[in-house]
Amino acid sequence: MFLLTSSTYLMQNQSVVLSYLEGDKLKKQYSLLVSSLILSIILSLVPISLILTLQNNLTQPMFLVKDISHFLIIWVLSSILAAVIGSSVSILMKNNFSYLVSFLIYGWFVWKSRDLPVNPINRYLNIFDDNTYIMSNTISGPLFNMNYLLDKLFVILVIAFFISIVRISVGVSLKKKFTNLSMSLFFLGFIIYLPYLNTISNASTSVENKQSSNFTYQITKYEMDLDLVNSLKNTAILTINFMEPTENIFLNLDDTFSIKSIEINNESTTFTHENNLVRIPSNYKRGDTILVTVQYEGTVELVNNLGFTTYYVSGNAVNLPGTFFDWYPTMENKNAVDFDITVNSNADIYSNIDWTSTKKNKLIGTTTSLDLFAGQYQQLQKDGVQYIIPISYNANEFVSDLQTSLKGLIESGNLSKDDLLNLKNKRYRQVIVTIWPLNASDSYIQINGDTILINYNQ
Repeated sequence: MFLLTSSTYLMQNQSVVLSYLEGDKLKKQYSLLVSSLILSIILSLVPISLILTLQNNLTQPMFLVKDISHFLIIWVLSSILAAVIGSSVSILMKNNFSYLVSFLIYGWFVWKSRDLPVNPINRYLNIFDDNTYIMSNTISGPLFNMNYLLDKLFVILVIAFFISIVRISVGVSLKKKFTNLSMSLFFLGFIIYLPYLNTISNASTSVENKQSSNFTYQITKYEMDLDLVNSLKNTAILTINFMEPTENIFLNLDDTFSIKSIEINNESTTFTHENNLVRIPSNYKRGDTILVTVQYEGTVELVNNLGFTTYYVSGNAVNLPGTFFDWYPTMENKNAVDFDITVNSNADIYSNIDWTSTKKNKLIGTTTSLDLFAGQYQQLQKDGVQYIIPISYNANEFVSDLQTSLKGLIESGNLSKDDLLNLKNKRYRQVIVTIWPLNASDSYIQINGDTILINYNQ
């Protein structure tokens, strides 16, 4: 607000010294913007110092750097935008009403920040943090990916648009006015087009996309070569056995992914992928076994109905609960399947199956669905159970509250026979806090073999 008011005042009011040193209004505005940039960076040292002082001792250095960088980017861009609005309106209006108009324009951006970040437009118009008015995802922290870059590019383009409008008004020759008008239209067109480049989508639930469970085939094994960096790239080889002839193979895979190719027994095949469902033509008979190789990739950043980041993949944070999110080709088959997974990632990955002792990046196990997680977690080993929980949690309080919840769940009887025995006999070996949409399950507790998943959104 200080930069908004001061820039309006300085551009509107002339002084002998300023007029002598800088008679060109554009140069004066540029000088003001540079000064605002330097001032905002200097002032940011105070909150950054508080972040460093009050940080959680369990915060990993990389996440701390990301948090500070995220804060500094928002701080600087919002400050420069305020200075640009104030100075531009003052040059264009040249009267005291410029104060009111400047406040109204910047106030509109502040008002828009109250909208839930459920779509790209709402996210882009929020010049502050997208989670200003909703709970932040402390497990992942800010996700520095292409969507983040586009979000900040939007603010930069708005700044450039205001400057180009000013250049039109102060231009002397018709050629300069035409050039600056062209620049303004370019920036405006880019601003309008930018939301269409955003790949953030709403999280659907696996239940919505499942076909009938009366399949005439079943998946018996997965082999995957999986890259988890700022996007997900996977080559998945599925072993499929046929109990009866079938005309089509249906596999569930979220539409956030783009399939590059599908092969059956090393030969390319046709397929369709729409509405989170893959259809592959089939002419196989009873007793046949085939290998289906699916190569696909995608930027994983899905939000729930409040705009809260739910499923994601970045260099340091991963949330891929296979129980709720079809991040690999799967089907309504609750039978246990063998998994042999090679994971290429810089993050410390937690899973419901075990890492092999011979290879650091190899996961092998048998489960009904594959779950992978990474982020700002802490680990606690207690009574033979490993608890993997956010660093923001009090570990001992979490364990105590969980035991109370599990006791109530056992007494309620709202469990399958296997899950009930699992909890009563305490057969589970680990508990992981993860994230899934609240409407995906009636319970915030999900039991997957010897792993218990707890919803962070509870």
